[in-house]
Amino acid sequence: MPRNLYLSKNLAVLLYQMNFVGHYFVDHGVQDADYTLGKILPDLLRNFSKSIRLNASDLEGKGQGEPLYMGIRMHFRTDRVFHDSALFRERSAEINGRLKNSVLSIRKYRFFFAHVLLEMLIDRCLLIRHPGLGEGFYHQLAAADKQTLSDFFEAQGWLHLIDGFWAFLQRFISSEYLLQYVHNESLIFALGRIGERVGLKSAVGMADEGLVGLIDSYTDTLCKELPGFFESLTKKISDDDK
Repeated sequence: MPRNLYLSKNLAVLLYQMNFVGHYFVDHGVQDADYTLGKILPDLLRNFSKSIRLNASDLEGKGQGEPLYMGIRMHFRTDRVFHDSALFRERSAEINGRLKNSVLSIRKYRFFFAHVLLEMLIDRCLLIRHPGLGEGFYHQLAAADKQTLSDFFEAQGWLHLIDGFWAFLQRFISSEYLLQYVHNESLIFALGRIGERVGLKSAVGMADEGLVGLIDSYTDTLCKELPGFFESLTKKISDDDK
């Protein structure tokens, strides 16, 4: 059984927003812990508390040249380009169609699950194609500076939340659950926990042959497509910055 397969409920709901590895992979040659944290911070905050949400407009005129702020800005640029890409639109639509044969076929949430599963599979393929990438991601996060993050929270009016968020971040790091994405059991278990969060009562498990087949099929497809996709994504982000 994969290590950490049975995630705690608090960590499992982090999977509401995916692409942690994908966000890290963009510019992962920049070895700066605060920059790395910034690249995933908007999604971490959204999962930490429903009462706080970070938008690109919140950064206007702030933190110019500071790694944490630079990472956050890269997060928003990456999201914008990714969600406007043909790969995202086409693969999400295909997965959406194939989920009709799965326990995740509830019409109200099917596109949501297709979006989530696509992003999980992208992270999975990056971990498969780039051994050590996940470990490097967690190593970078573990070196992030609490005072820098505290200063950022103070600037946003969230200083009273810093200790709770820091503890939340340490649990996220120590769990290393993203490393388990290479196992079908881990992906399916995570999807089941997300299903519980949105009120899905049907069990999601390895017995769902349609879901297992979908995961295997799109792992093969995406692992072939991602090198060219990330090359074009990086170029588009660079062009948008000019």
